Amino acid sequence: MGRPVDANRTRNNLRHMFDLWDIQQFSIMREQEEYVSGGMKRGNGVTVSYFRKGEWQTVFCNLSDYGRNMRSIFLFLDRVRIAEKSGISYQGLSSTTDLVRSSANTRPAEQELLEDAYDVLGVSRDDPLELIKKIYTQKVNFYHPDKGGDPEKFKRLTRAYETITKARGAAGV
Repeated sequence: MGRPVDANRTRNNLRHMFDLWDIQQFSIMREQEEYVSGGMKRGNGVTVSYFRKGEWQTVFCNLSDYGRNMRSIFLFLDRVRIAEKSGISYQGLSSTTDLVRSSANTRPAEQELLEDAYDVLGVSRDDPLELIKKIYTQKVNFYHPDKGGDPEKFKRLTRAYETITKARGAAGV
């Protein structure tokens, strides 16, 4: 299987790639799976959604562990960006495959919640709080229900920001 993939580094790579594409609105979501008993656990699947050319586009991967799935999405999107830069056009890229889902859960729930919060905002642990607040403000203005945004995404962004500021010991929203 090779060496582990650094999800934080890949998150930074994704953000940089979206900057190159001039994409401001994106999110990285970790798949959630349901236990038989009805409780929730974290899955390894990753969904990256981004707003480009007037519409939301989504890429999903659930082939391996969380870090590798995120890395696979980054590599795919980066190649699409490079192809477009070279004048290659495409339409309707899609693929469906039945995938085996991993049931391993090795990280504590609080750590997963914090990592998910960084993913939702599209920031990394290394980013200064001022940058995180700036990105949060931009996204929350875009998703605010009073401005026609999605109320659920607005709530997720707010919870994510509160989780990060609490973990860093800073004042909340």
